[in-house]
Amino acid sequence: MILSFQHNFLYIRIPCTGSNSMKFQLLPYLTKTDIQDNRSGQPSHRDIHTIQSWLKEDIWDNLFRFVVVRNPYDYIVSFYYMMQHYNHITEHTTFEQYLEKIGKHWNTLYWKQITTQDQQQILVDWYKYETGLDTVIKSISTKINQYSSTFPIMERMDYQLDTQRRKDTRHYREIHTTKTRNIIERLAKKELEYFEYEW
Repeated sequence: MILSFQHNFLYIRIPCTGSNSMKFQLLPYLTKTDIQDNRSGQPSHRDIHTIQSWLKEDIWDNLFRFVVVRNPYDYIVSFYYMMQHYNHITEHTTFEQYLEKIGKHWNTLYWKQITTQDQQQILVDWYKYETGLDTVIKSISTKINQYSSTFPIMERMDYQLDTQRRKDTRHYREIHTTKTRNIIERLAKKELEYFEYEW
């Protein structure tokens, strides 16, 4: 996450949604009093209700809180390859095997990161990864500017980082099996319905 007290925004980072590009786009506008992910060994991807518990109510109420979301069917393919890239799973673990494993332990994909602790209320404005990062950063910077007039409105994402972690670039429909699709439709039921994503 990135929290800017100077410009009154809180960015919740969800992996595989252009979060590294967004981070490097925002970093030049942070001050020493702002909070970046990975400082003091803190994780990059915090649940928002945890962050809310850290902040005074008047600060929380005046923050523009935002997130970039991604179609769960596509998201999980990139997430699988990210886990391989960082050696959290071996290259011998198939996509189907990985989904069977997480299907036993997870109850959402990224829904709990952006909602109240009971997962009943979303606490952020959201933008779809599929619209393109240029569109996303223009919309987000325009909104931040409404909270902080010194923050610039950006026409494009300058840091469109291609990490090349995803080895299979086929459309997600060609990668999923009936079994993996069913797992995602169960795990990501809330994400699919709320953000109106379809197969």
